[in-house]
Amino acid sequence: MTVLEKTLKTLKKNQVLATFMREFVPNGTECGFLRDYNEYCFLIDRVSTHGLYDGIFIFQRPQLTRVRWGSTLLNSTTELYKRKNKKISRPKISIDNMKSALKDIQKAYGYVCVSIDDLDSEALIIGEIESLDDTHMLLYEFSGKTAK
Repeated sequence: MTVLEKTLKTLKKNQVLATFMREFVPNGTECGFLRDYNEYCFLIDRVSTHGLYDGIFIFQRPQLTRVRWGSTLLNSTTELYKRKNKKISRPKISIDNMKSALKDIQKAYGYVCVSIDDLDSEALIIGEIESLDDTHMLLYEFSGKTAK
């Protein structure tokens, strides 16, 4: 088992708040708890700097460049999180492939929010999935916005 695999296993098992960095993606830093991962991607329960649950975030495994945990800021944010988020519903999200993840997110929340980093790292597309296959998605778009 590699150092990375051991670290990921520990972060997931102990639910340690961490910062996941994707340095080749503009605005590519996410703070949260590692809910699940596989050889293809990561599923993070995002946490805001104010300690509030901020939804889920899925990204491709090759994008990960660094992980940080255990800092004073992250430890303080963890304490805020514990106090403010007593009854957070976390539906089952399969990350076997992106298609199943998107279907599960749509089913759980009624919509998806998609960021296509390769085209425009600041654009978010929010809407309902009309149709989905292995390579394309038809989305009834509610709105788009600039990230962060």
